[in-house]
Amino acid sequence: DNIMVDLHGTNMRIRELAAIIIPDHRTIQINPWDRSSVQPIMKAILSANIGLTPVSQGPLIRCIVPEMSGERRQELAKIAKNMAEEARVGVRSVRRDSMELLKKAKKEGIVTEDELKKFEKEIQKLTDEVIDRIAVLLEAKEKDLTKV
Repeated sequence: DNIMVDLHGTNMRIRELAAIIIPDHRTIQINPWDRSSVQPIMKAILSANIGLTPVSQGPLIRCIVPEMSGERRQELAKIAKNMAEEARVGVRSVRRDSMELLKKAKKEGIVTEDELKKFEKEIQKLTDEVIDRIAVLLEAKEKDLTKV
């Protein structure tokens, strides 16, 4: 629904031009509000290169979502792993920034040594919980992708 359509010299999202309906797990039905937008929407879907081939059925556009091949499943699993790693790096970056702020607060006398140690442990605990959650979500996604 975020595919951009060039209609009358203006770029608009498909969701702004049509109703998008998912009648079953392998079909996407697009019902444009203006019949003149059928061809530009079809062209935008094709040029988005997302693996869908739109078919015009009068004022409706149907896209059949192909079954995933083993190769595509492996590719998606790699993408999921990369996204999980980026998330872990982001969490560690927030931890590092938080630790630096704490040390700065300690130097400025805002936080005592005991409070510093307590907050560092709490930040590490939260970091570990989030990283564990990322691992659980990745594992679930990998299982989902490898189901046939």
